Amino acid sequence: MPARPTWNGYLRLSLVSCPVSLYTAVSRAGEVRFNMLHKATGNRIRMTPTDPDTGPVKRATVREIVEGSNFPRGQMRPASAGAPCRQAMTYAMGWYVVEDCDIGRYLTHGGGYPGYGSRVMLLPDRGVGIFVLTNRTYAGPSVPALKAALALVASGDFPERAVPVSAGVAKGYDIARSIWAAGSVSGAKPGLAMNFLMDSDEAHWASDLARMKAQVGACPATEAPSPRNAMAASFTWTCEHGRISGSLLLAPTPEVALQDLEFEVLTP
Repeated sequence: MPARPTWNGYLRLSLVSCPVSLYTAVSRAGEVRFNMLHKATGNRIRMTPTDPDTGPVKRATVREIVEGSNFPRGQMRPASAGAPCRQAMTYAMGWYVVEDCDIGRYLTHGGGYPGYGSRVMLLPDRGVGIFVLTNRTYAGPSVPALKAALALVASGDFPERAVPVSAGVAKGYDIARSIWAAGSVSGAKPGLAMNFLMDSDEAHWASDLARMKAQVGACPATEAPSPRNAMAASFTWTCEHGRISGSLLLAPTPEVALQDLEFEVLTP
């Protein structure tokens, strides 16, 4: 199978344009790799991720391991865009994700080609998208996009949209309340994701719930959840002798199932 270029473009010299293709210089396609097996059982040896301070990482590593390249970094908003503002920015799934002191959260990226440049800026919490197109090669019109976003936000016509409680979150919240009321996850297994009990088994859940319930007493748990999105929410319950703070996360499955559930006793 012929190699496929990772990028195609043109190198322009005066009036002459030459097609250019980039190929990966190193390929591991021809390497042969073997799994390590246990001599007695024949089972594949698993390498357990380990934190130097806390020891082996739980099996639900998706929630505990991150790439260092995704850590947010601080930066100042371009001075030409407006008043000084300290931003936090990271890169994820092909987008620069930025937290701005005036705009809030937005996603942005630039593009270009010989003869034009572009910038897209999305404000998902406000339902706004801004697209800037220029006829200048690889121009980065980020400042005009920022100025337009600042003007739209300042107008007050595009407030941040309230996140509704989705049907999935409502059902997940009912499962969370049933677990608390029963003091066990055993009766809620049909509503738990396949990896839910990998972090903490049934016995540990029963022990933790009993300890917290003894601290705070009866909890009516009638408060509505505060959704973060269509698959996650947080909640706070006022109980007989204290408060419980909690959060839930749904699994990305067709049927509603809890992937993560946390309870915590709030100190005064």
